[in-house]
Amino acid sequence: MKKFLAVMFCLFLLSGATWVSAGELFLAKVRTENKELGFINTKGEMVTKTNFAAARIFSEGFASVKLEKGGKYGFIDKQGTVAIKPQFDKIRMFAGGLCGVKIGKKWGFINKTGKMVIQPEFSWINDFSGGLANASQKEEGKTGYIDRTGKFVLMHKYYGSRPFIEGLALVFKKINPQESKTLKGFIDKKGKIIIPINLAGADDFSEGLAGIAGNPYKRSGHTVYKRGFMDKKGKTVIPVKYLLARDFNEGLARVRTEKQRWGFIDKSGNMVIADRYVKVDDFSQGLAPVKVGKVWGFIDKKGNIVITPQFKSASKFSNGMAYVKSDKLYGYIDKTGNMVIKPQFKSAGPFK
Repeated sequence: MKKFLAVMFCLFLLSGATWVSAGELFLAKVRTENKELGFINTKGEMVTKTNFAAARIFSEGFASVKLEKGGKYGFIDKQGTVAIKPQFDKIRMFAGGLCGVKIGKKWGFINKTGKMVIQPEFSWINDFSGGLANASQKEEGKTGYIDRTGKFVLMHKYYGSRPFIEGLALVFKKINPQESKTLKGFIDKKGKIIIPINLAGADDFSEGLAGIAGNPYKRSGHTVYKRGFMDKKGKTVIPVKYLLARDFNEGLARVRTEKQRWGFIDKSGNMVIADRYVKVDDFSQGLAPVKVGKVWGFIDKKGNIVITPQFKSASKFSNGMAYVKSDKLYGYIDKTGNMVIKPQFKSAGPFK
């Protein structure tokens, strides 16, 4: 038995897959120079057909694809096999084992066998998050959150709502029925208002904090909202003083200051990586892409340049690899900066 397992492991390594747990491998969506669309493994080998009319990245082991232009959407598995036959007009991505699909004008949800477990009877839906999904049946005047059986468990009359993230959902109400401007606040899964709906702007919670907007003001003829952060009690814990602020990831958030440059702050609001970059992206797996002049490189959480700026564009790391653009084509680097898959693609996506 041990010899058998050893042989199987060696065969798995030779296949070019990345081992993380039994049976799991990572694939990335790419488009070749010949404009063919398919999925590669971490050795750069094409492991699926390359004539998809459309495709999305993998989520929970499945990727939605359209086999022909003007056709329906279905799903493939990581062996490139059609696991759920094309039959849907529109699709979302698998989340929590379920995926939103549209047939005609109505949305429902399928499981990973392709079985319709929540019938298509909704005018719009969002992905499941925290066990609930936003949904609406406009004809019946129902809007709110459904559970995994498709039953409305929380109804509301808000102008808009977001998924539940970290136990709270962002909701919107109009200031004036004749205008598009809204105020924001947060509710819990019982519908109780936890943070009053009086915020000019707010983002979903991430790592316990949510971005918020202050009162509007005019700058060069444009309406501007400075940004800060609040906790789950609605208390402003990082002052509203940044031109832009993004979610916390791995303990740090990227912010744009009055210097028109980006840096990173910690959860105490300390600028731990100076605001000196033209552009940046979030930290992922300990590194963040930064733009220096006209080229991109990567820094660590101390602000040290660990991969020299040299690329025309760069993505966040996902499962140990990042796609970067060198000249006109995309390739993949590892966390040491080595080009492990040479630039050869017209477009590329993360390994999932």
